[in-house]
Amino acid sequence: MRVGVVEYIDSAHSAMINGKSMPLHGHTYKIEVAVDGPVKDGIVYDFCELRDIVREVLKKYHKKNLNDVLENSTGENFALALHKDLKAKLPKHLKLFVKIWQGHNKWVEYGD
Repeated sequence: MRVGVVEYIDSAHSAMINGKSMPLHGHTYKIEVAVDGPVKDGIVYDFCELRDIVREVLKKYHKKNLNDVLENSTGENFALALHKDLKAKLPKHLKLFVKIWQGHNKWVEYGD
């Protein structure tokens, strides 16, 4: 069973796409984080704990130029980095899924 939370951050980036550097621009990113695992004592994982971990990790990216924290600030690389950061803070038995919306109509998803 999966449980998840949604948070929003604002960041800038200029990704390298097909060998071309895109102009610096910003997005409001919608970040969906879900964990999957067995139900134990009525829950998979505490929503508040998950939310707090996500918020703490997102401080690294919020109101930042993603080029300063990622080698190539594509949505795919952002999803991989965020997944790695979150995975390090969560119990090992949980599967983790990260979905990043770049604006209203584009998204990237990565999970275990």
